[in-house]
Amino acid sequence: MAPPAEGEEFIHRPTVVSTASATSRPRHKTFELLGPFNNISLADMYKVCGKIIGKFPIPFIIATAIMCSASLGAIGLQMKDNVRDGYTPKNSQSRLENRIYREFLGSEGDPVMTTVLMTAKDGGSMHRIEYLEEAQRKFRNSEIQKFRNQDIQKFGNSEIQKFRNSEIQKFGNSEIQKFRNSIIQKLRKLRNSKIPNPTIFQQWLYISKNLSADVGNGEFMKFGDFCGHYCQANDILNYFLSAYKTKSEDPKREGYQLDYPIATIMGYQLHLERNFFGVTINQSDPVTNIQDMRVLALPVLSEVKTFEDTDKLNKWELAVYNYATIYSALEGPHNLVEINVIGAEVVDTEMNKDAQKMVPYFIVGIISMILFIFLTVSISASYYGYFSWRIALIALACLMVPILAILSAFGINNMLGNRTNSPMMIMPFLINGIGVNDAFLTLQNWLQHSPDLPSGKRLGYMLAEAGPSITTTTLTNVIVFLIGWMNPTEEMSIFCLGCAISLLLAYVYTLTFFCPILVLLLTERVKEPSKLESVFNKALGFYAKIICSRWTFLLLIVGSLVYWGFGIYGTLGIRAVLNTAKILPLETPIRKPNRIIEETVWKEFYPVTVIVNNPVDIGNPAKLSIFDSLVADFESMEKCRGSEYTISPIRDYQTYFYGVGAEEFDYEEETVTNTSTSLDTSKLSAFLASPIYKHHKGTLKLNFSDPVPIRKVQLIFAYENVTSWDDRIQIMKDWRHIASSYKSLNVSVWNVNAMFVDQMLSLKGLAISNALVTLGCMAAVCIVFIRNPLSVCLATAAILSISLGVTGYLCFWDLDLDPVTLCAVIVSIGMSVDFVAHVACHYQVRFKEFEEDGIVKKIEMKTPESRVVNSLSNVLWPMVQSAFSTLLCVLPLAILQNYLPMVFVKTILLVVIWGMFHGLVLLPCILAQFPLSVFNKTFSDLLFGRTSSSSCSSETDSDEDTTAEAQEMLPLAGAEKA
Repeated sequence: MAPPAEGEEFIHRPTVVSTASATSRPRHKTFELLGPFNNISLADMYKVCGKIIGKFPIPFIIATAIMCSASLGAIGLQMKDNVRDGYTPKNSQSRLENRIYREFLGSEGDPVMTTVLMTAKDGGSMHRIEYLEEAQRKFRNSEIQKFRNQDIQKFGNSEIQKFRNSEIQKFGNSEIQKFRNSIIQKLRKLRNSKIPNPTIFQQWLYISKNLSADVGNGEFMKFGDFCGHYCQANDILNYFLSAYKTKSEDPKREGYQLDYPIATIMGYQLHLERNFFGVTINQSDPVTNIQDMRVLALPVLSEVKTFEDTDKLNKWELAVYNYATIYSALEGPHNLVEINVIGAEVVDTEMNKDAQKMVPYFIVGIISMILFIFLTVSISASYYGYFSWRIALIALACLMVPILAILSAFGINNMLGNRTNSPMMIMPFLINGIGVNDAFLTLQNWLQHSPDLPSGKRLGYMLAEAGPSITTTTLTNVIVFLIGWMNPTEEMSIFCLGCAISLLLAYVYTLTFFCPILVLLLTERVKEPSKLESVFNKALGFYAKIICSRWTFLLLIVGSLVYWGFGIYGTLGIRAVLNTAKILPLETPIRKPNRIIEETVWKEFYPVTVIVNNPVDIGNPAKLSIFDSLVADFESMEKCRGSEYTISPIRDYQTYFYGVGAEEFDYEEETVTNTSTSLDTSKLSAFLASPIYKHHKGTLKLNFSDPVPIRKVQLIFAYENVTSWDDRIQIMKDWRHIASSYKSLNVSVWNVNAMFVDQMLSLKGLAISNALVTLGCMAAVCIVFIRNPLSVCLATAAILSISLGVTGYLCFWDLDLDPVTLCAVIVSIGMSVDFVAHVACHYQVRFKEFEEDGIVKKIEMKTPESRVVNSLSNVLWPMVQSAFSTLLCVLPLAILQNYLPMVFVKTILLVVIWGMFHGLVLLPCILAQFPLSVFNKTFSDLLFGRTSSSSCSSETDSDEDTTAEAQEMLPLAGAEKA
């Protein structure tokens, strides 16, 4: 950098330089041991690195191209979400409960359940006979053909034309033809599908018996291939409908008591509460007491033994979902029912579809970035006299740095075997904004240095000034995301690793690609620097004078106290809640079934599965009483629906043992003898063969060769009015407490929401620990690269202040603490470093070094105003560039209004606002209140009793500098007084 000219912002006068020998000072033993390495700073290493890059730019660009080949690893990349347990800590209790349940089922995969929900299209009751029949009816051929004709017409005209108009410019005619062929192929499959002749078949039976899915390799699978013991789980629908028709024809017919929640048909009980929901009662009806029934729920349970079976079942689930979507779209007098399907695979698929909608917004962000970068780079180039056609190439290179890093990160992530999930689709927006910051800072420093210097030496000076800053911010950002990667939530871990790789590569590409481009394209001025420089310097000097004022300091402290108060209040008041409805995309069709389940099904029937993992000796009264006590404890809970709703194979076996199983008919004597005296397992085989109790085969694990055949038992208890997440958290705690009280039985519990509950239970502790670890890592990095104790403390305090403001004000912005918010807060801690580390690092620089006429000269800055001016002149414009570029990248996501991207949009917006305030106003003001002498000390000075150079500058000890010309830099107004 050339020395300031006379009449501009600063004037200069000689200052006395001490010639005391450095060897005359006492030295610490450690200092003597380290020897010459003590005087090597990070700035010196960057100076050497800059000289090498400046001399050999082409090889470094070639090396960048080789590194970018990692992006080829993204070939064949597939998106896959895991909403159900991907946000649950890997060490949570629910994962242990899940593993125990898998062991009971003999399955490698997690328990799988797809729920089919049927509602009346007219909004009326589903218990009407014609609607129950429709719930079991399959397509008539005439209806299918009508739908096919409409569908072909719709796809053939509307959708094809829409696709052509919107995408022809982008994809070309070949892609249009490809799309058309795929649609035609789908319609041919629909026309040739195995839908039967015009006969009324049962809708549910079609799903459970006939619907097949292509699982690959020419193999088709039906539900019967993996339903195991659950194939007849929903036969209650048939039984009830048949009895309902019979009772409707003859209301006085005995043996048919069709009452909700438990109906009795010829002495057999039907539990309707597991399938009928939204029921109102009318006892005056002689046929049934059901007056209204809003939802018919048919849970599809299955037994999958291997991961391959799980994949096949997932494809079958999607086939059911597609079937239900097509069926519900039919219009006509025979189509009275709307079918909704929800399951883990359906949710993951819908999340992936929504994530792919981000691509157009990324293109909008890229275009905005191109325009913004070209504008700001042009302003910088015009200001320093470098504006020419080459600036367009510089702007493009600036943009290419994060883009190349993103592409390489996707390739590396895919080669590592990691899934690409929905949060990973946010990564390009985030990295494109953050990753360009290093390029902005290096460009600003490059333009400030004299074009008369050789390229290598000029790049060395530039990196000596900018290198420590960009290293500090990059390391802090990478460490933040690596901490997020080590988090126990899988989905956020994948996202954080991708971001860490991207940011590290953006830093590397800045050095190996962008810096060589500067050397090749931007070495000579095309005109004199803008005359606005003097105006800018005067304005900066005036601003520095205001910032350094004591009155400004007091005013800012008062304002900061208010800011901290609201931040602390919001942070302490933030609720740890994971609302699954928020995670789902706004326009997805699965929002409706999710709402029905949460608001209707779980309100009336909220089950828990209890696994007794130790053998149950029912022949031992003492041990049986312990088992009975366990059952009684679960049934005595406040929200339990009662013992009549419990599924207990032991209780049913007792009923069978002393009832039907106890009667042995003698055909010769025609007499009945009671053969049951004391309870044992002698009739267990007959019990499980009974058509009434055969479903208990899946609830018992037996080994008849063992003295105690019942090795494990599964129980299901039903609860109601569990309507909020607070209720679900509390009841999960109560279940686990009861289970832990029966050590001799080795009891575990399983509930479909257990993983979400564990997420909420762990969030606050996880947030506090992660925040403290992240803040500690930020402080450690600052200690290494900033090195001045006071600067490190103030920078760390500023990071904490920004993070506090972001977290607290997110609460006021109607956000709760969930895994997505937690990840965003951790990201905010890393991003906040960008706004404070550069200022803290530049403020402690004592000398401004430049070369003139082959002589290295230094300007000493002896006033707080001069140091504020020096800091802001280096970081103000890059900070503004990086802030607005980041916002331009992420703001297009706000148009989607989906929860996951909106969390990051709100977080980044708050980080930019509070970060700019801290970096440009609050931190410089606080730094200016301290004597400059305290900034000349480093941690090594305090530990070893010596004076060393700052990591943020390349000057050696001032006491040892006896040759360099030193000048004092003062503000213009101060100089006039002098």
